[in-house]
Amino acid sequence: MKKFNKILHYVSLKSDCSLSLNRAFELADENNAELTIVSVVPEVPSSVKSLIPGYDVAEISEALIHEQQQQLKEVALPYRDRGVTVYERVLQGSIYLALIREVLKNKHDLVIKMRDDHPDYKNRIGTLDMRILRKCPCPVWLVHPEAKKNYHRILAAINPMAEDAIGKEINTKVFELASSLSLLEKSELHIVSVWDIFGESFIKRRANDEDFKDLQQKALLNIRKKLDNLIETFDFEVNPNHIHLIKGAAMYTIPSFVNQMEIDFVVMGSIARTGILNGFLIGNTAEKIVNSINCSLLTVKPKSFVTPITLDKEV
Repeated sequence: MKKFNKILHYVSLKSDCSLSLNRAFELADENNAELTIVSVVPEVPSSVKSLIPGYDVAEISEALIHEQQQQLKEVALPYRDRGVTVYERVLQGSIYLALIREVLKNKHDLVIKMRDDHPDYKNRIGTLDMRILRKCPCPVWLVHPEAKKNYHRILAAINPMAEDAIGKEINTKVFELASSLSLLEKSELHIVSVWDIFGESFIKRRANDEDFKDLQQKALLNIRKKLDNLIETFDFEVNPNHIHLIKGAAMYTIPSFVNQMEIDFVVMGSIARTGILNGFLIGNTAEKIVNSINCSLLTVKPKSFVTPITLDKEV
């Protein structure tokens, strides 16, 4: 697997996190990396004081932290006994803010957690996960609760038409992560690129059928050439039958392809092509894709990404 040095795993002590914990351990073991397991204690509201006579807010908070520290030690023990460097830490406050501040403070290069879907919408990412995806500066790995022990089909979403530095960087990161994981898992690596013709409906109404078909063919050949050239730059042999060019809008075609091919794991970029905007840091297309796929996923951002979260406040 591509080198990670400091992996951060969020544990919800109210639910079973064994799938994502095992993933985090395997990655830490493979990369000889540090694994930090964290839970988060919310700020204790002052109103609670009246419900527990004899304790002030600080004492209640301290007791909750101590209790979770003991629970985390029990969670970490089996992994520590297997030779991985494991740390436990109890954070305080809002979960997503606490996690991102932990990433900033201790320079973690991967966050991994169980995927929490929206309680009212099937396959839709929950609010906590979406906030983390939008604002976390390092890659985020969400493990689906029904994920298999091993991934059989891994999908890398690549944009061969990217001309800017950020787009090229995202392509490289996505391919490297997806290909290295496919080696680790001994699984199929599939590459998908979505293409379309700008202003297609406008052109189609004004061109004859033969000219329009010729335009489509040239567009398809162009993107295939760019994709083949891009793949050749990577030190990894991709099965030609696993390279897929799909015509249409990515927000619809990629989820459909994932379901059709029974993809277990998707690696994709999460930055809007229009730029990096505070408070809306995942691209609209990427957001719709992650809300429509029913599998584990890993999202990446470029080095130039700056989270709006700071160590002391959210901007």
